[in-house]
Amino acid sequence: MVSIGQVLNERYKLLSLEGEGGMAIVYKAQDLELERIVALKVLRAGYSASDAFRREARAAANLPHPNIVAVHDVREDGDVQYIVMEYIEGQSLQDVIRSQAPLPIGRALDIVSQICEALSYAHGKRIIHCDIKPQNVLVLPDGRVKVTDFGIARAFSSASPEQRDKVWGTPYYAPPELITGKPLTPASDVYAIGVMLYEMLSGQRPFEGQTAAEIARQHVLSAPPPIHQHNPRIPRYVQQVIDRALNKDPSARYQTAGQLRERLAVYRQHSQAATQPLQAEPAAGRSAARPVSPSQHAAPVRELTQTRPRQGVDWLMMLLGGLAFLAVMGLLPIWGTVLSRAFSQPTPAPTPISRDTSTPIATLATETIQTPIPPTASPEPRIPVPDLGRTELEEAQLIVRENALALAVVEQRHDSEVPASYVISQDPAAGELVPLYTQIRVVLSLGPELVTVPDVTGFPAVIKELDLVDLGLLVVITEAWSTEPAGLVITQTPAAGTEIGVGTVVTLTVSSGPRGEVRANLGDKLLLFACELNETEFRPGDAVQVIVTWHVLEQMSESYDVFIHIIDRDGRILTQRDEPPLGGSRPTNTWQPAEKLLDPHTLSLPQNAAPGVYQVYVGMYRGDRRLAVVDPGFAEAKEDAILVREIRVRAN
Repeated sequence: MVSIGQVLNERYKLLSLEGEGGMAIVYKAQDLELERIVALKVLRAGYSASDAFRREARAAANLPHPNIVAVHDVREDGDVQYIVMEYIEGQSLQDVIRSQAPLPIGRALDIVSQICEALSYAHGKRIIHCDIKPQNVLVLPDGRVKVTDFGIARAFSSASPEQRDKVWGTPYYAPPELITGKPLTPASDVYAIGVMLYEMLSGQRPFEGQTAAEIARQHVLSAPPPIHQHNPRIPRYVQQVIDRALNKDPSARYQTAGQLRERLAVYRQHSQAATQPLQAEPAAGRSAARPVSPSQHAAPVRELTQTRPRQGVDWLMMLLGGLAFLAVMGLLPIWGTVLSRAFSQPTPAPTPISRDTSTPIATLATETIQTPIPPTASPEPRIPVPDLGRTELEEAQLIVRENALALAVVEQRHDSEVPASYVISQDPAAGELVPLYTQIRVVLSLGPELVTVPDVTGFPAVIKELDLVDLGLLVVITEAWSTEPAGLVITQTPAAGTEIGVGTVVTLTVSSGPRGEVRANLGDKLLLFACELNETEFRPGDAVQVIVTWHVLEQMSESYDVFIHIIDRDGRILTQRDEPPLGGSRPTNTWQPAEKLLDPHTLSLPQNAAPGVYQVYVGMYRGDRRLAVVDPGFAEAKEDAILVREIRVRAN
């Protein structure tokens, strides 16, 4: 293979080992020709230059973007095949998460936004990364982010049927469709980004397990724990973004990384606008730069301390001053007459003043003008205000017209109790005496505020309940048995898309979880999802009821029968039942993918059954061949039979 210090193609000198992947090893190297540091991704010994390896080089080389690690060259030196890439001084996002998670929300969203920038560009070139994970994201010291390792990327427009095999990235970040072998889309990368955002903000991956199969099974079948259980400070909007990105159905996610980036940008803009600091007041004696209106430009205000420059004689001001002097002097004779009359004549007796406020005050205060005092006016007629409450608008208008009053709608608002177009309140109040043609001001109802019920089925009730409450709806939760994971909404009333009034009750039926959950895989054709027994303790002669839940994975071309064996610890059969599933009404070759079927069976215990503990095994067979148990799930398997329960038989 290669070693540190070796020079490949007389150009690239290996300096140090930087990292290892499943198919390649990454070295730091010196480009002796261009005198620069590069990264060399060297294919491991035992691998040939596969199509996947070449596809990586071609895909990455055609993605020049500041958030994507650049690919410079593809080379071979003897049996050593390698890719020459841009060398990045920084940490992997995996190291950042391990040492710093949970990250501040702003930093996590900035990292994800840059990842979305890179993948949005790749998606625009019709390339899916397929292996997005923290190890493939590099964080530079200045905060920039680079995405690397398009190791299993493919152009989804030209993927041949032979290429559409099951491609496993890292199970922790693998979207459900990657695991189940369904076609991949840009939404597959969005799922992996959602997992990373969940991990950055909580310090926990949404799905953990002891084996890759266990983790993969959770990606396909289980809802992730709500992120606020790990970090209650996560804003609800960010929770909703993560929930949508982690939707099992690719069509329900953001369809591209660009869409996800846009949603995060909207959130960041709103959050930043809400926390903008106020501008500092200018210090005393200093003017602060600020926008100035046109009128301010036209007439600038002078500083108080500014000295006026010396000017010549202002003839206009002297003329105005002379005129003012003459005016004052001309008033002196008038003032003399007023004073002499005041001292020479007695003050006349006061004239009675009418309390009619319509008489001008100036007339009452002038003794030299004799104004006749009008007679007191007769009282203006007043009528009681009718009660318009809970009255429809047209009827209210008719009532006020009949009472010689006027009506004005001053406000309209939603009301959960008053129907639309009916009066909520009025001013003046009913019964108050007012003059004729007084305007009665009313508030009119728009009826209950309507909201559209969202689709919350398939989501954790603890998350979607909050969304419904935010819409002003009342939520009632009931629980029912289901094969869905516990806590998921399985039905809702009213149905999604229904328009209802604020304050209306929405009933959510939540899964209590499959009792006796097994999830054993039989031949990659179906899951023995759950198995329930009516009791766990029996007496000889009792009936044992066994209800099996089958979850179909793919179409079966053959018809299988079900066997249920109850055996003792030594392997001897106490009783058994071998028969077609569902009483023969639906042979297995008619089952459709994604179907879930409840299959009940009844076995009778012998009257002479000895007391003790017995084991219940379930499986499927055709002729003398049993359907192989690929994965026992949460149970145990023996000779392609699944141990689903233990029961106890007591003495009569």
